[in-house]
Amino acid sequence: MLSVIGIAGNEPSLIYDAKLDQWGISAKTPRESVPEYFRHVFDSSIFIGDSMDISAWSLSSKGAAEENAWVSTLPNIYYYSYANVDSYSTRDWLLRVISLPNILTMMPPLDATSIFLGSRYGPNHGFSTKWQPNDGM
Repeated sequence: MLSVIGIAGNEPSLIYDAKLDQWGISAKTPRESVPEYFRHVFDSSIFIGDSMDISAWSLSSKGAAEENAWVSTLPNIYYYSYANVDSYSTRDWLLRVISLPNILTMMPPLDATSIFLGSRYGPNHGFSTKWQPNDGM
């Protein structure tokens, strides 16, 4: 892990390539220091302005709706996804429906995301409470 971010040294064998060439982000060169490389990465167009050419946009409800308007499925291609639920429905102190993570079965790093997904944020922004059950992702 240390060699990935360049802390263990600056040899060519320790070069990290984020594979983000479509945004002009190339591999760290031997002449480039780690701070210079990070500056090069974060100066990319993907991090400047309101870039929508990134998965965070595609995975948002607005981005998915926009892409669903023009993206079509292809024949002879099988699409699949796995849907999981590791939360339970309950009520908050105002008796509104929320979902909380199952603390015995959900991985602890996913608890905070699960709490957010099951919170009142979605219903308060026009989404049904049917969107609240989640697996923390």
